[in-house]
Amino acid sequence: MKRIFFSLILLSGSLNAQVDKNLEGLNRHSLELSNALYKPGKNLFCSPLSLSAALAMVYAGSRGETRREMEQVMHYNDTSTYTFFSRLQQSLNRFGSENDKTQLSVANALWNRTRLKPAYQALMQQKFEASVFPLTSEAPINAWADKKTRGLIKEVLKPGSISPDVRLILTNALYFKAKWRNTFDTSRTTTEAFYTQGTKPVDCRMMHQSARVKYGSLENIEAIEMPYSDGRMVMELYMPAAGFSVSQMLEKLNNGGLQKIRSQMISQKVEISFPKFRFENTHELKTPLMAMGMKRAFEGADFSAMAEEPLFISAVLQKAVIDVEESGTEAAAVTVVTMMTTSAMHREEMPAIFYANRPFYFIIRDTQSGAILFNGVVENPADRNEK
Repeated sequence: MKRIFFSLILLSGSLNAQVDKNLEGLNRHSLELSNALYKPGKNLFCSPLSLSAALAMVYAGSRGETRREMEQVMHYNDTSTYTFFSRLQQSLNRFGSENDKTQLSVANALWNRTRLKPAYQALMQQKFEASVFPLTSEAPINAWADKKTRGLIKEVLKPGSISPDVRLILTNALYFKAKWRNTFDTSRTTTEAFYTQGTKPVDCRMMHQSARVKYGSLENIEAIEMPYSDGRMVMELYMPAAGFSVSQMLEKLNNGGLQKIRSQMISQKVEISFPKFRFENTHELKTPLMAMGMKRAFEGADFSAMAEEPLFISAVLQKAVIDVEESGTEAAAVTVVTMMTTSAMHREEMPAIFYANRPFYFIIRDTQSGAILFNGVVENPADRNEK
């Protein structure tokens, strides 16, 4: 059984120019965030969509240089950003409620003890469907996360995290649960060596199957696309060639390689092997976001369109969990943005072989919109619970 918590962009019909630009920005941010967070030897899992949706709610209240920096780092596209996330959330929630193969939901909330400006609060409710609750303690926020993630993420804030200077907290939660189109036979799962950093072996539970899937290779990278049973969601796996590091691969994918390799992938018979893995990450995102160029939101911020009192972002936290096994994928992500007052600061063929016994990068993507929902790097599948 699989679950995925995340913010996503699901759009029906053809995408207009503004949506195309926002989608391009979201996926560009996804790769840039992976580059910023990846540390060789450490598993990585995050939801760029959850982060982008949560910060889009903050962006709606920004002005001046604060707004300009958020646009540069997050690749927002002015007011069309709100419509983009609105249509995405509606499409994802509709898809999750109308089909019986995949569970999918997106939720936003504001936890407030300041005087929000009426226009801002109306925008949150109209575009982000964000409920507004009183900000009292960590317990209601953790209970909300627990409920929205079906118990996968029970705690995002430690007791005592909310000081008196915290005036507003914005949260986003994504949930996904799906089975593979072609499930793996558990009897074929065996204990095998996985070479961390390409050379150091650790034991892992390796899954195997033969299936017709999209496969491609490009200059030291090979990739497959694993579809889920709903016919819409897929997991993409990108594995660097021996001697070509994950860091080098991410840089190449970020510089046009992702689109290039996708464009030449074709459906063919593939002998597929990759490990079961489960891990969770907690990311404190203030430092990487500032390093990427979003500084004013944390220092000298202008969120004058949001509230009567001056506010700045004091912390951005994301907790993400993923579990990949023979039947499918379960994943979840919750993003928390904390804001304080500024005073506080058909023919028989030879199959290709995709044998992922060394670190690889993966993406969970919505094929209808093209939006990347989650991504990560498997460095050590034997490390089951990394924080």
